Formats: sequence, C-alpha cells, structure tokens
Amino acid sequence: MNARQLIDIPIISFQCIEHRVYKKQCSCGCTTSGQFPKYVENPIQYGPNIETLIGYLHVRQYLPYARTKEFLNDVMGLPISTGGIHNILKRIAQKALPMYNAIKEKIEQASSIGADETGVNINGKNHWAWTWQNDRLTYIVCAASRGLKTIQETFENGLPNATLIHDRWPCHFQTNAKAHQICSAHLLRELNYITELYKDKCIWAKEFKALLLVAINLKKELSTADYYYPNKKRDTLFERLDQWLLYTIDEQHKKSKKLQKKLLAKRDYILYFLLQSNVTPDNNGSERAIRNIKVKQKISGQFKSLQSANVFAVLRSVVDTSIKNGNNVLTQILQLTFFRQTVKM
Repeated sequence: MNARQLIDIPIISFQCIEHRVYKKQCSCGCTTSGQFPKYVENPIQYGPNIETLIGYLHVRQYLPYARTKEFLNDVMGLPISTGGIHNILKRIAQKALPMYNAIKEKIEQASSIGADETGVNINGKNHWAWTWQNDRLTYIVCAASRGLKTIQETFENGLPNATLIHDRWPCHFQTNAKAHQICSAHLLRELNYITELYKDKCIWAKEFKALLLVAINLKKELSTADYYYPNKKRDTLFERLDQWLLYTIDEQHKKSKKLQKKLLAKRDYILYFLLQSNVTPDNNGSERAIRNIKVKQKISGQFKSLQSANVFAVLRSVVDTSIKNGNNVLTQILQLTFFRQTVKM
C-alpha cells in the first residue's frame, strides 16, 4: 500500500457568535432573566481570541498597528481599524495591571536585581525605558526622565532588600539598596577600549581585565556552600584588586587614571558577586530585557505617546515574566483577556 500525507491548515475566517438572553415571568409575578457571559459586555465587540492574537502580534512579534491590521484583513478577512487595535491593546494592558503590580511587588522583595535603561523615541522626543529584572521577573517602565526621579517614582522606598546590578549610571548608586554590583561586562568593554586606545601599552588595563576574567571563572566554580567558608582563591583576588586600584598609572594614560579613580571609590562593588551566590557578575539579563524596546522601535518605529509606550511596557513585562517561568505566551495573553491572573512566579 502506498500512502501520502499532506499537512495544511484550514482557511482562517472569523465567526460571529450571537448571544441571546431570555426572560420568563412566573405566575407569581417574579421575572427571571438569563445573563450574558461576563466577557460579552457590549452589543458588538471582538472576542478574546482576536484580542489575544492582537496582543501577541504587537508585544511578542513586534508588529506595528498598520501591519497587524493588514494581517487580520488579508488572512482572516477581519475588518478592523488601527484605532480598534489601539483600544484592544489598552484594554488588555488594563487587565494586565494586577499581574504587572504583582511583578513589581516581587521585585521589591527580591534579593538580587539587575537594572538598566535605554532611550526610546516617543512622538519624536527622547524618553527612557527602564527595567528591573532577575531570572524570574521582568518589570519595565517608560518615563520622560533618566534620572533618580523615575526610580523614586517607581520604587518609593527603593530596593532595600536587593543587591542592585548595574552599569555605574550614577542614579543607580543613589537608589536605596542593600548593596551594589558593577556590571563586569560593561567594565570589560571599557578596559578593552582603553587597551586599544593605548595600543596595549597600558599595563593597568590589561591586568585589571585579567583580574576580572579570573574572578568570573571562579564564580562558575563556586558552589552555594563555598560562599559560607574562607576561600584562598577569592581572598587572593581581593588582594590583587586592592593592588591594582592603588597602582601608579602612567600619566599619559589619562582615561585609565580616570577609570581607576572611579573604581577606587566603588571598590566594594567590583567583586561583590564573589561574596553572594545569587549575585551575577554581569547585567546581561537587563540588557536582554531592555533590548525588546529597541527591537520594537526598529520594526514598528516610534511610539506616538507615553501611554502607548507604557502599554507595551506593561504587556512586555508580563510576557517576559511568563517566558522566564516556563509559561506559554499565547495562553498567558488569552488568560489576560479573560482577566485571570494565573502565571506562577
């Protein structure tokens, strides 16, 4: 017997489902009426599957309004305006606020948090997208300010339980935190730049880079128990750190001297990751979280308003947190359209 199989999908088209409510009056005069489903609130509206798909295309696949409209029209024959798409996204974001706020509360309780910020174009003007995240949570906020004001407005009491991992942007050091960790990846890039600038003649930059690389490798070797006992390799690295922070740099290497002076003032935050098992040496997780804003802008262009940018920030926070916790993105957005907070964090 010969057999051939063809795998295909059916033609996609939308359905219009009509709900009817009937009333019945009892002989006693009491009238009993049925009820519409809770998610059917208007005479005509789009259903949860359409709303879910729009949220998924906008937040996960980065499609702009016009291309989302084109997709829905061409693939499904669904007539919908960009204004309708905008309103649906606002509605999903509103329903996502309980989860978004729950993510913020867990961030405030976390013991290790990475923070970063990047520029975002909103109606032709530069604003800032901020993220605070760890391996289980992502919280994103868009704001007009890149300064301490945004941090204080977002976290009124700061992050007193956390070690804050960041790239040395001054306002992060001003955040009320238990401790800080300077991102080693950022620091290595600065040291590479200095090494190239002075054509490998700056001994300090090369040695400080080597010190960081050894420390990062040691971090990979340490077990959780190792942080509670003396460690000769770790002690040696801290001795070398002090040595190179006090090293006399050639006067011609001004950028090296400037960086050394800054690091000397933040000495306790350079190798802090060797003292705490849950503190990472770099802030790459935050860069990955904030990169989604850049990808969105490259594909969709600028945001038209701060409100639209924060709609994306709210939904992207929920999506990223969902991914980190092993949840299906499409399913999570569908649950949001029914206003059910189900993601486990």
